Amino acid sequence: MLTALNSDHLGLSRFYYLDASIDETLRRHATRPQATEFGPDDMRQWHRPGDLLTEIREHVIPQTCTVQETISLILAETRLLQAAKTPSATGEPSERTTSWRPGHARAADARH
Repeated sequence: MLTALNSDHLGLSRFYYLDASIDETLRRHATRPQATEFGPDDMRQWHRPGDLLTEIREHVIPQTCTVQETISLILAETRLLQAAKTPSATGEPSERTTSWRPGHARAADARH
């Protein structure tokens, strides 16, 4: 599924893997609003340490990264904030600026 998504996407795609132990995963899950939807026994069955994709390069984020560090890393690597703040000299969206707006699907978006 992710391989197809990666190949179908016209722009740059990035993939991230949080390398967290089962104990850390359970600790984090307990803080989520959806924590009661499934429990530790289910998660132990699903947990696969080091389960990286084989056909797509993933950036591994260690469990020691805080949420803010993870967000900062992803924003820096993807340049999402820079792209949103970079208009062209004419005021038109530049190549690095997204022109997508809710309700205005691009042709690539309409296929999915």
